Amino acid sequence: IPSIAANGKKSNSGNSIQADIEKSINIPANSEWMYVRINSEVQAPESKLIMPDKTELTGHDEEANVLHFNSEDGLTSFWSVEAPMEGDWKII
Repeated sequence: IPSIAANGKKSNSGNSIQADIEKSINIPANSEWMYVRINSEVQAPESKLIMPDKTELTGHDEEANVLHFNSEDGLTSFWSVEAPMEGDWKII
């Protein structure tokens, strides 16, 4: 199962947490799932997924089979995508 794990950091202003990454992963055809986990020491960072067709996802999206949620302690952000589109996905 393709997955990405990354860490978050405070923004320069110190007001928000943003993903300290811009990573991509190539998803092969017919993949059943894709998972992304972002950890932070302060709070789950804001992030978004960019699909191979350039569609930007900022949260839960039933039409794209995307679930986005934070852990109970607020330190980890999770994305899961059922039957992800083939191609290069980005997380920023």
